[in-house]
Amino acid sequence: MTAMQENGNSLSNGFAPDAIARVVSDAAEQSHAYFEKSLRAMQSEALELMNRRLDHNGTAIGEYQSCKDFADLMTAQHKWFVDLNRDYYDTWLRFSEATHRIMTDGLSRTEEEAETLHQAARDEQRQAAE
Repeated sequence: MTAMQENGNSLSNGFAPDAIARVVSDAAEQSHAYFEKSLRAMQSEALELMNRRLDHNGTAIGEYQSCKDFADLMTAQHKWFVDLNRDYYDTWLRFSEATHRIMTDGLSRTEEEAETLHQAARDEQRQAAE
C-alpha cells in the first residue's frame, strides 16, 4: 500500500497536495508583487530622469544662446552630452540597486517558504510512519 493510500491527504514523497498548492500560489503572488514593485521603481526613476533632463536641457539652451563662437558651442554641446551620460548612468545605477533589493528580499522569503514546506513534509512523513 502506498503512502497516499495509507494517508489520504499525502503523496508518496510526503508532500500534502494542499501544501504544494499553497506554496505555488504564494510563489505566484510574490512573483507578481516583485514584478509590480520593480515596475513602480522603474516608473519613479524614469520620471525623475525626465525631470532632470528637462532641467539640464533648459540650462543647455541658455548656454547655447550665449555662445559667441564655434568653440563656445562645442563646449556647451560637450557639457550637455556629459550631463546626459551622467543622468542615464545614475538612473540605471539607482534602478539596479532598487531591483537588487527587491530580488534579494524575494529570495530570502523564497528560502523561508522552502524551509517551511520542507519541515511540513518531514512532519507529515513522521506522522505517517507512526
